[in-house]
Amino acid sequence: MSSNYLEFVAKVSTPVKNENLADRSHPPESYQICGTWATMGECESGHKFAKALDCGREWCRECKETSHRRRFGRWLSKAFKIEEMGQLVVTAEPIKRWRKKEDFRQIGQVVKEVLWALGFERGFRRWHWFGNKSNAWNPHLNFLLESGYLDPDFLDLIKEQIREAIGVENAEIHYNYSDKIGQKIHMLKYVTRSTFLKRWWDLDMSDELKNFRNCVSWGKWENEDKWGLPGHEKIYGYVAKIEMSVCPCCGSKIHWSRTVHLDDLAVLDYQQIWLKVWQERPPPSKVLVFDLLRAIGRGFDKKRLG
Repeated sequence: MSSNYLEFVAKVSTPVKNENLADRSHPPESYQICGTWATMGECESGHKFAKALDCGREWCRECKETSHRRRFGRWLSKAFKIEEMGQLVVTAEPIKRWRKKEDFRQIGQVVKEVLWALGFERGFRRWHWFGNKSNAWNPHLNFLLESGYLDPDFLDLIKEQIREAIGVENAEIHYNYSDKIGQKIHMLKYVTRSTFLKRWWDLDMSDELKNFRNCVSWGKWENEDKWGLPGHEKIYGYVAKIEMSVCPCCGSKIHWSRTVHLDDLAVLDYQQIWLKVWQERPPPSKVLVFDLLRAIGRGFDKKRLG
């Protein structure tokens, strides 16, 4: 998300007016206070929702968890259409680790074209900037593909063509796959997570990556869902639609237009149904599920589906 996103919202949005609300003066610069404001939306049938505004920076203490869940939610509805999911990770040797966002964009596109030519007609891609065990600069490119078991010879061909396309002979390329719901959820959460957790890890790159689009999907996604979320985990699908500006109640488009201070949502009869997501007079079951998941550690963060 652009670092100017909050300023943009400030210019195009209209603050909510209600005689029961506190008198709040919020010029554009006040929108830069993360965790303070929400945008409100209404679908064509009159269902109303609100979601917190966030800056999108991976290292932001207030926004990183919300941003992660939103990335996850945007991909989830498409992932439902993939029966078997493969994860491909491309990592260059240290001397070849790029530091220009144009390089990241081009490499991502080039590898996607290689995969497309080899029959992978749709998928997702996202860069991770750091590894799990170190704060050393370590960009690696993640792909989620519609694929299962790959013949070893075919997998070797994929690796060979990717290495040739990006000009890194010794690039490490790993592949795994699963058709289990729990594992597919884990892949989605893992790839969409934040890895640039502290800005001071690399100040130059924190500036270089400004306005870089890091979540990309390709292909057509019109087919029917191949799987869904069992039991109370269906709340993820409900919230994912809101994040995509689709009303989960009737399927019509949600139009986002007004802004409100988070403290005022309760006065307007909004209740929280997920992390930084609210609905006006929501179904009691949605509120109950959120309260339950919050009580046991926010659901998926503390457990794995079987």
